[in-house]
Amino acid sequence: LHALRDDVSPEASPAWQFVLDNAKAIATVVVVGIVIAVAIIVYKWNYKKEVEKYKADVAAVMISQEGNNRIEALEKLLPEVPDELLDGVYLEIVSVAEEIKAHAKAAEFWGKIYNHTKDSSLKAVAGIGEAKELAAENKTAEAVQLLENLTQSADALLVPQVQMELALLAES
Repeated sequence: LHALRDDVSPEASPAWQFVLDNAKAIATVVVVGIVIAVAIIVYKWNYKKEVEKYKADVAAVMISQEGNNRIEALEKLLPEVPDELLDGVYLEIVSVAEEIKAHAKAAEFWGKIYNHTKDSSLKAVAGIGEAKELAAENKTAEAVQLLENLTQSADALLVPQVQMELALLAES
């Protein structure tokens, strides 16, 4: 670099002179940028691989287990399941719990969906589902309170559905 610096006059190319004067700093910034980019790529690849592994694990449970055994196996996977798969696993547990009339378990996982999801439509569905399961467990007061709260927080498009569920619950 010193030989190049001697060959280029400062007046001829100020930009080139700046590059030559700061070559070490520029090289360091470029190397750090490359290292950060590689780290991000490796992290994303590893996360995607992990998500695929848990999708396969959940699918294996769904194929090989039924009823309470499926619920128990899925619950064992929950601590390690990536966040983006949780709602799907919760919904599968709810589905099986409703199928075998395990109302308390279904209500528990509808509640987990309600607290976890960021999707306002799914949140309303989860609130309605939890209320129905609570009512099936003869916890009508809790179900009514849940639906009344949901009426206040649900999207305007979903409020009529929540109110209908509240009316149906009041009739029973």
